[in-house]
Amino acid sequence: MDKNKLKVMWQVVDGYQSVHWAAAKLKKSERIIKRYAARLKSNPDDDLIHKNRGKEPVNKTDHEKIWQLYMKKYYGMNITFFCEKLLKNGNTKVSEGLVRLIFKEHDEFSVQVWHRTKNELRKRLREMKRLTKQQKEVLVQLEAEPYIKTTHPTQPRSKYFGEELQMDASIHLWFGKRKCALHTALDDATGMIVGAYFDWQETRNGYYQITRQFGFYPCFGT
Repeated sequence: MDKNKLKVMWQVVDGYQSVHWAAAKLKKSERIIKRYAARLKSNPDDDLIHKNRGKEPVNKTDHEKIWQLYMKKYYGMNITFFCEKLLKNGNTKVSEGLVRLIFKEHDEFSVQVWHRTKNELRKRLREMKRLTKQQKEVLVQLEAEPYIKTTHPTQPRSKYFGEELQMDASIHLWFGKRKCALHTALDDATGMIVGAYFDWQETRNGYYQITRQFGFYPCFGT
């Protein structure tokens, strides 16, 4: 029995804490937190242990192993290419749906996910009081994306990571009471932010700082 999980969930059920708070505390999605709350309301003696605990699943896939492969070897690839690489290089057949689930478990997203999914993640990260380094990087990317898209309309993407760099500066009230410019550099093929730099206005130095953060690209776009 996980006493900490029960303690956190009873605070939600009794109305002392929010679903957002519990999701951050237990590192679970809001959907799972709501499911836990419903189980406790219908059965106060429920220990919230998964029914399949201790059982070997029929199609067992190690989520953490897949996540580590993505972070260490394939980071920045979209979901489709990532699944193809897993099958080709490791003979591991993984569905795109499972990869999306793993991404969601780690607050990661692909450039191809729905706007609704990105908006939900952006809202949850904004409401969390403490963010990991990875969560902070994801939030910066989510906050910057709408402003970058307004100046870069939809166009055919490059085929490979590292081919073309898209750069832009977005002046906005990012924090505090004074507007400033967020200079960003995105890999055109993956949509991954490879550089970011704040300055009080759009400057050459801002663009210089973001281009030196990741490395040389043969082609640039603004």
